[in-house]
Amino acid sequence: NKVSFTEIITKCAARALTEFKYVNASLINGQIVYHDYVNVGMAVALDDGLIVPVIKDANKKSIAKLGEEIRDLSGKARKGQLGPDNVSGGTFTITNLGMFGVDAFTPIINQPESAILGVCRIVETPVVINGEIVIRPLMTLCMTCDHRLVDGAVGAKFLARVVQLLEQPLLLV
Repeated sequence: NKVSFTEIITKCAARALTEFKYVNASLINGQIVYHDYVNVGMAVALDDGLIVPVIKDANKKSIAKLGEEIRDLSGKARKGQLGPDNVSGGTFTITNLGMFGVDAFTPIINQPESAILGVCRIVETPVVINGEIVIRPLMTLCMTCDHRLVDGAVGAKFLARVVQLLEQPLLLV
């Protein structure tokens, strides 16, 4: 199967989550819980709503394995075949509205998680590189943080790290 942006973004976010404990945390019964695992939820649109299957230990999986699990869980979600273990234990969620032509949005945090990453469409855009105007595919990422756990500076540093990993994928090696 062809590698998609979804698994690449998931891999980059999972790596960044290992570096930012506040973003990979939850607020449970008024207490901050720092997770020693990275379980990434992937929002899946259904005809009658939304469901968030969870990829367990996403940081330990290859891009190919992430793609396999994303396809499997998304397919099960659309067929109504997810079990309780498939939708529990998330520490962070990614939601993608790019396929709907969305340029920016404010994703809603999947409680009790501390943050959510929103992925927007990729658009061919003129940019200046070394004094020359060139066309590059650009994508907007949006992030919502629960400020009881993640303040704006930490959220911005996390998001900058995800962008760095996306732009320099050899850093994943």
